[in-house]
Amino acid sequence: MFFRKGKGAGRGPAGEAAGPATGGSPAAGGRAETGLWLPPAPAEPVLTLDNRGLQPPEPMVRILSALDQLRPGQVLEARNDRRPMFLLPHLEKRGFEYAMADQDDGSVVIRIWHRGGAVPGATAGEGSPEPGSASEVAETAGGAEARPAGVEPLVMDVRPYFARRREPFRDIMANVARLQPGQPFVLIVGFEPVPLYWVMKRKGFAHRAERQADGAWRVTFWRSER
Repeated sequence: MFFRKGKGAGRGPAGEAAGPATGGSPAAGGRAETGLWLPPAPAEPVLTLDNRGLQPPEPMVRILSALDQLRPGQVLEARNDRRPMFLLPHLEKRGFEYAMADQDDGSVVIRIWHRGGAVPGATAGEGSPEPGSASEVAETAGGAEARPAGVEPLVMDVRPYFARRREPFRDIMANVARLQPGQPFVLIVGFEPVPLYWVMKRKGFAHRAERQADGAWRVTFWRSER
């Protein structure tokens, strides 16, 4: 069992509490009255998520969505069944710091906060790119998007789901299952749905993602040519 903040901060031997975290953050961690091991963070969490029992990519989607509501100086706390290893690079890219603590039951508590008041979506050390710039558009391998004449894309805007604190993953998969041959699927979401790319790739889809002027992401999926 150990604490981890970024790439540092460990738990001492023989059950000792963690020392000061690297990077100047307060070591407000230790064993809570609830029995949980809490990682160090600069403040008490204002948002909490319990992701135990959820299948990937739902835990990652929930955390990324909640981070859109997190203000500088605030802390998000989430409890997962396992360490969110695919999440960590995206936290660093978007300007967040984090700390993790393994629990006795095998789960993990992670606390996340803005690095120095960084704006969500901005790469550490850089400003936010302009919408529509090269850094805001990405396309997977699999060839250019192809759509037979007369086949309109199926468009799904999931932002209302998150506004009502609902999970859209099952409805997304239901819409994907009802796609006609050659029909693209367009997803509109408030953050880049990186974990969904992996799911769709396994189903044989390529994608193109573009950030819109209002900050939303428009992602087009289509079956890639093999």
